[in-house]
Amino acid sequence: MRILFYLLLLVSTIVGAKEYSIDSGNWESTTTWSKGLQPTTEDTIIIKQNHSVTISEPNTLHTTDVVIIIEKDASLVFSGKISLTEDSKIISNGGNLISLGGGNSDKIKIGG
Repeated sequence: MRILFYLLLLVSTIVGAKEYSIDSGNWESTTTWSKGLQPTTEDTIIIKQNHSVTISEPNTLHTTDVVIIIEKDASLVFSGKISLTEDSKIISNGGNLISLGGGNSDKIKIGG
């Protein structure tokens, strides 16, 4: 039983972590996130209720295998493009995904 516990602990550490917003702010700012680090590959990223997280630099979000969850009354705001791998997801639980950019329809790309 103890071996199973340590194996599960190891797998959860390797696979990725939960990173959630602690305040509104820039995606790139470490003060926006619970662990003081910018979210990275294989993270589950939660933008908490009433927070607005802004990707301020165009084309900054190019990451792999992430899950982004936007909670009720929260927002992910971006001006460039979001490019994620096919195993990534963006889930809105009553939150907003807001594009401030021009007329290009290729704003969010998941896979391919």
